[in-house]
Amino acid sequence: METWSKTGGELLYNDGETSYYDFTSASSQAYGNNLKLIGSKWCTYTGAVTPDSSIDLADVLQINAASNAFTAGYNINDLNGDNQVNLTDLLIVYNNSAAFIRVKNPFNP
Repeated sequence: METWSKTGGELLYNDGETSYYDFTSASSQAYGNNLKLIGSKWCTYTGAVTPDSSIDLADVLQINAASNAFTAGYNINDLNGDNQVNLTDLLIVYNNSAAFIRVKNPFNP
């Protein structure tokens, strides 16, 4: 899911090769507070597998189809990274869809 840095932007820390930005410390680190608290860390949403700006029924249907086909390996529909598209992935996308999660940015607040 596309996630923008906080309102007003943020300078990135650069170690010479890689730039870093920490979204995990507060929901306000993302534009529109578009993060979810899991444990003690703020995390980005997952489940936007179709090329639009929201997690919706189209994403649920795509992951459901991949799950029914017993899709395995590195795959966009594997939301939790266990190399299997299954009920766990379907529950993630369904819950995010039911919460009407969408991209928030300065052009689409």
